[in-house]
Amino acid sequence: MDTHNFLNKIGIIKPSDNLPDSTKRFPDGSQYRFEVPGIQNPGALEGLLETLDMYEIIVHRVTQTKGIMLLTDNEILEMADLARDARMELFLSVGPRAPYDTSASARTKEGARIGYRLRGYDNLT
Repeated sequence: MDTHNFLNKIGIIKPSDNLPDSTKRFPDGSQYRFEVPGIQNPGALEGLLETLDMYEIIVHRVTQTKGIMLLTDNEILEMADLARDARMELFLSVGPRAPYDTSASARTKEGARIGYRLRGYDNLT
C-alpha cells in the first residue's frame, strides 16, 4: 500500500489543488507575514536588519526567545528602537525559564520537556 492510499484509508484526504485564496488579510492588506526567531540581542538584530536591507527582504516580526531577563534594560530599549525604526514587530519572551533556574529537573531525561515552559507565578513577574 502506498502512502496516499494509507492516508486515505485512515481518513486523511489530500486537499484539493483548487482551493480558493483566503479573503482574510492583515491590517496592512498582506496575506502572510515573515518572522525570524532567535534574535537574542541588539547585535543580532542589527546584523539581521543590515542583511535584510542588502537583499531587499521584508520581515514583519522578530522574536527574542531566551527571555528578556537575560538582557539589560538598555539592550531591551535598543532592540525596541531598532525594531521601531525598521517598522518591524518585536516579540520579547518571558524568561529565563527552567534551564536557567536553580532546579536541575530540566536537565534530567524526564524533565527535558519542561525546559522552556514557565514554572509558577514567579516566572511571570
